[in-house]
Amino acid sequence: MNIGTKRLAAVAATTGLGVAAATAVAALSGPDERKAAPVGATERAWRLVPAATGTGYIGGLAATPGGGMWAAGELSGPGKPLVERLTVQGWTRVALPAALSTIRPNGIGASAANNVWVTGPRSDSGVERVLQWNGTKWRAHDLAPSFMADGVLTFGPKDTWVHGLGKDHARHWNGTAWRDHALGLFPRAISGIGSRDLWAVGFDRQRAEPAVAHWNGTSWRRLPLPKIPNLARGEVAPALRDVVALSGRNVWAVGTVYVTDKGRTVSRALLAHWNGTAWKTALGANGTGYTDVEADGAGGIWTAYGTLLRHRTEAGAWSRTTLPVPAGKKAVVHDLAHRPGTRTLWAGGYLSPGRNGSSDAAYWRND
Repeated sequence: MNIGTKRLAAVAATTGLGVAAATAVAALSGPDERKAAPVGATERAWRLVPAATGTGYIGGLAATPGGGMWAAGELSGPGKPLVERLTVQGWTRVALPAALSTIRPNGIGASAANNVWVTGPRSDSGVERVLQWNGTKWRAHDLAPSFMADGVLTFGPKDTWVHGLGKDHARHWNGTAWRDHALGLFPRAISGIGSRDLWAVGFDRQRAEPAVAHWNGTSWRRLPLPKIPNLARGEVAPALRDVVALSGRNVWAVGTVYVTDKGRTVSRALLAHWNGTAWKTALGANGTGYTDVEADGAGGIWTAYGTLLRHRTEAGAWSRTTLPVPAGKKAVVHDLAHRPGTRTLWAGGYLSPGRNGSSDAAYWRND
């Protein structure tokens, strides 16, 4: 996810459940809030779930194909890393060695309970690192000094991808060494259904436009997106922020672009769909945006923007809901993750103000 990019579990659980290409393209509609029906009686309600640790935030979520759930973030005050795991008792804190406590997690990926990776920039001036849990102990992988790892996708201890902040390439771990792969874009997220079918989304800095690239097991190749009319090019990059692959012919990506409308620069949500042949896009109303997209476990998707979530069924019907927030507080959602084998989604972020004037780590789930 962007923060955090967590895609393997949802992909593994939903492969083969996607919408047929022709149906998906015909049903693709823009993420316009005015066109989406409010959440109905058949929609599963969302509820707030406390984190194991109070002050801080949840920056990334990850699920394993077996249904395990992991989260990463940061504790308030001391700025220490936070890793939690979902157990039968609820979310439980996972200890990190003191020697590895300088990382500030904002991404997490997992393929099994004994293969969990945590990414994020360091809070000191040392070598950048990514952390790996093998089921028994944590290991630190040193990266290039300037490679601040932002997101991670792992298919196993010998097949892990990491992308960094402000970098136009990703690093791949083969179990022995790291290798750089040029993407042709600045990535915000990577997702895929297997080691030979991956998607990277982000933006093209030179052209100042959203961008996508595909990995076929050998090399990355840029693929075209439809041109966005009246695209404004300013300080904020128009980008695709997140991507989830339901199958090789059913991939969804979301983001935010800025367009010129009647002399004003306004944000608009960007929804993109890959049908196995080409990318199709649709824009939302003025003032909208997207930060996350995730599988719903039934062939559809969920998207997030702040605390506003929108659901698209496999048949193409849209609905919307707002996450519950206690009175007097504000909330921010950083990531979504689907729990394989269910229709349950988790959202992670924080509530503010929290105790001691800081923020409180928080989760939400739909039941």
